Amino acid sequence: MTSAFDCFEVVESNEQPLDDSLTAENFWQGVSVWLSNPHVVNRRLFGCKIISSGHLPKCSRLDVSRFVGHCVVKEWVSSDLTPLVSEFLGQKDELKEGFNTGKLNPQPELNVIFLVRQLLSKTDSKTAEANRDVIFIDFTNNEATFVPFFEDGDTMQTKLPYKFQGVFSPGLRIKFLVYSRRPALDLSENWLRTTLFPRVVKWISAKPKEKSTIPTGSLTLVDLDKYNATYNRLKLKFGPYFVKIWTEQTDPLKFVYEDLAIASYLLCLWNCNPGDVGPSFVDLGCGNGLLVHVLNEEGCRGLGLDLRSRKIWAVYPETTKLEVSTVIPSPDTIYSNFDWLIGNHSDELTPWIPVLAAQSSPNCNFFLLPCCPFDFYGKYQRKDSSNSQYTEYIGYISSVGENCGFDMKIDKLRIPSTKRTCLIGRNKSACISKDLLWEFVNSTKACTIFNPRPAEEKVRNCTKLPKELIESVVQMVTQKMFEKVKEGKWQVEGGLSMADAAKLVPDEMKSQMKKEFGGLQTLLRNNHSIFQVQGGVIKFRLPKLNLELKNTNKWKNRPCWFFSNHPHGCPLQDDDCSFKHV
Repeated sequence: MTSAFDCFEVVESNEQPLDDSLTAENFWQGVSVWLSNPHVVNRRLFGCKIISSGHLPKCSRLDVSRFVGHCVVKEWVSSDLTPLVSEFLGQKDELKEGFNTGKLNPQPELNVIFLVRQLLSKTDSKTAEANRDVIFIDFTNNEATFVPFFEDGDTMQTKLPYKFQGVFSPGLRIKFLVYSRRPALDLSENWLRTTLFPRVVKWISAKPKEKSTIPTGSLTLVDLDKYNATYNRLKLKFGPYFVKIWTEQTDPLKFVYEDLAIASYLLCLWNCNPGDVGPSFVDLGCGNGLLVHVLNEEGCRGLGLDLRSRKIWAVYPETTKLEVSTVIPSPDTIYSNFDWLIGNHSDELTPWIPVLAAQSSPNCNFFLLPCCPFDFYGKYQRKDSSNSQYTEYIGYISSVGENCGFDMKIDKLRIPSTKRTCLIGRNKSACISKDLLWEFVNSTKACTIFNPRPAEEKVRNCTKLPKELIESVVQMVTQKMFEKVKEGKWQVEGGLSMADAAKLVPDEMKSQMKKEFGGLQTLLRNNHSIFQVQGGVIKFRLPKLNLELKNTNKWKNRPCWFFSNHPHGCPLQDDDCSFKHV
C-alpha cells in the first residue's frame, strides 16, 4: 500500500537476497551506471551530462514526494526548477570538490544529493533542453529517485517518476517503485519494469571490475554535446557521398563512418568550430586518407603520409595533401612545423610517434589509436598474462609517452571497432633532450634496426596456391561428403566436421597452406560457391534462388557445379538456379 505521504508504490521487487555479500556500495554501483550511461539501455540517447548539482541537508523523503506531486500537476515544466528547489527542498549547498556522480559511494553525512541530468539525443541536439530529469540520491535510505521533465515535442524517456530502493535484512533486496497516480494504460511502466529494472539489478549484482589502464567510460575528454553535433554534421556532409563512391576493398559503412567519428573527436579535442582555422597535423600511416581529407575540409592544415597510395586518393581534391613516403624513425625525423602527429592504426610506427613528437618541437602533441601491438623494433611481447595483450599494450604505449615527457590521457572512442582506445599526449612537463630520448629508445631492446613494412604487400591468403593443390583438396572433401549423402537426399545431414576433413589432407599440403597465412578452412571458404563453413562444420552451399541474378552477365554463363558433380544433381529446377545447367 502507498502511504498518504508517499506518491510511489512498489511495482517490482527482487524479494530474494541477491547475495549475502552485496552491500550498499554494490547498490550504488548499479545506480551509477544508469545515472552516467543511460544510452546503454535507451538506444535513442547518445549520452547525458550533469548540468546542476547540490547537497540538500534538510531534505526528507516527504519533501521529495511533495516535489514529485507538484511537478506532475504542473506537467513537468523544467524552467520552474530553480524556485521549486528552494520551495520544496530547502537550501541547496555546493557539493564538495571531487564528488564523482559517475561513481557513487555511500556518504550518509551528505543526506540527499540533488542532480539535474540532461539527456542527449543521437540525432537532434536541439531536443536536449526539453529532456531532462531531476535525480535525488538519498544515501541514508539507499534510495535513488528519478523525476523526468519534458516540454513540447516527443520525449526520449519515460514520462513516469520512479525510484530504486535497496533493503538490507540481511543481504540486499532491490525494490523498484513507480509514481502511483499514473494513467492506467501508461506504457512507460512496462518499459521501466521489464527493461530498466532488470538491467539495474544486473549492474548491482555484477562484481566490481579490477582497475585497468583502459577507462570504462567513453568520450571523457571532449564535450558530449559538441561531439554529437559535430559527428551528425560530418555524417551528413561526407557519409553518403563517400559510401557511394568508395573504391577500396574495405567495407565503406565501417571505415567511412569510423573515420568521421575519429575526425569529430579530434575537432572537439582541439576545440575547433565550423569556420575556425584548426591546428596543423601529420597523419603517419594515413591509409585511405579520408581522415586527412575531412580534417583539411574542416579548416585544419594537415598532411597524410603512407608507404603506398590508395585508389581513393584520386577522388580527393588537390587541397587534400597525401604523399607516398616511408617513415624511418631517426634523430633526423622531425616535423617541426606541425602541432599534432596522428597515428591511426599506425602499427610499427605507433611507439615511435611519441618519440618523433618529442623531438619535433616543444609544441608538438600526438594522438594514437593503436591496433596491432609493436614495440620499437618488432612485435610487442607480452610480459603479464594477468591482463589481455591489448590492455597491456595500451599501458606500454602510455609509459613510452610519459618517458618522452608528455602528460598522457587515455580515452575510448565510439567507433565500430574492438580496438577503440586512444592515447593523447600533450602539455609536456619538461623538454627532454634528443640524446636522452634515443638513450631511452635503445635501452628497451638489444636490436636497433627499424624495419618498415614493404611498399607492396604479398597476398597470402591461400589464393596463390597451385591450382592443382586447390582442386585436389576440394575433390578430397567433396568425395567424403558424397559418401555421407543418403539415397534420395541432396544435402549431407549434419555436415562434415573440420576435424574429419583435416584427416583427409596430407601433412605436406597442410604445410603449404600454412605458408600462405591460411589453412584448410581458409581454402574451403575461398571456394564459397561450393562450400559453406560455419561453426567448424562444412556443408554444400545451396545455389541461389534468384531469377534476376541468373540473367546478369556475372552468372548466366557459369556452369552449375552441383548439377554435374553431386550424386543427385542440383536441388533446384533449371529456371530457378542462378547458374547454367549443362
